[in-house]
Amino acid sequence: MKEGGVELDRWHEITPSAFTHEAEGLALLRKSFPTTLPFTACSNLGFRDDQGRWHEIDLLVLGKSRLHLVELKFCSGTLRGDDHRWLRDGRRAEDSPLRLARSSKARRVDR
Repeated sequence: MKEGGVELDRWHEITPSAFTHEAEGLALLRKSFPTTLPFTACSNLGFRDDQGRWHEIDLLVLGKSRLHLVELKFCSGTLRGDDHRWLRDGRRAEDSPLRLARSSKARRVDR
């Protein structure tokens, strides 16, 4: 996309993904990513919080009047659950990534 005669790329890969499933998911998202203002994305963004802990964000998107934190996960089969617990193909329940992203990464970005 060009604005004022300057080519703008609204997708910024901070570091390449170390995981095949994550790289494939990001490539799929990038294909359909809006090219208009204000949409801008940063993938594989790492940051240190105010307590010295490192966090990695798969994708951070600036959209219309908000930031979107996207956490990519790989799974196959049937997934059931809610915001708190997930159950994959009848295996033991595990914490939902949504809950974990909200309680750690999203709150650290918000500071």
